[in-house]
Amino acid sequence: MKKLCIIMALSMLSVTACSQTVSKEEYESVVAEKEALESSAAAEKLDRVNKELNDSKPLVAVKSWAETAFGSCSTFASSDNQYIQCVVLSKKDSTADSVKTIQDNMVSAWRLLPTILTTYDIPYQYLYVRFLNQDNTPLIEYVFTKSNGSYDLKTFTIDPAHPEVLQYLMNTNKK
Repeated sequence: MKKLCIIMALSMLSVTACSQTVSKEEYESVVAEKEALESSAAAEKLDRVNKELNDSKPLVAVKSWAETAFGSCSTFASSDNQYIQCVVLSKKDSTADSVKTIQDNMVSAWRLLPTILTTYDIPYQYLYVRFLNQDNTPLIEYVFTKSNGSYDLKTFTIDPAHPEVLQYLMNTNKK
């Protein structure tokens, strides 16, 4: 008997629930609210994607500059828009010809920099360009600093195991 009462109560409750209808106005209101929420979420996602694209433009610009100057074998690292490092992966050696090639690449790269700077707002304060030895150790590294809207050569370092590189650089600059 108890089971019968429970079954009857449940069936009455389900019939009552099924008999309730939603008005057309309520339905349209809920659908409109759903569409507005979806549209808002899509707009937020689009804003987020646009911001990410804008934030990556300086990195893309510097990467394009480096690939134009040194070839497509460069890698990059950046930190909080303070510095960016380009490692030229095509190996060099400490011969006079190789050092001259490095110096020629740096001169042409430095000449391209103003074009990049006038087109994009590059936020990086330091720009490092590293050329590697055949054994993957740094041969020469140039450090540029941003000053008054342009980059100036701050310093360069040479692998101490190859002091002849300094002499080759000095001879290259005399010509």
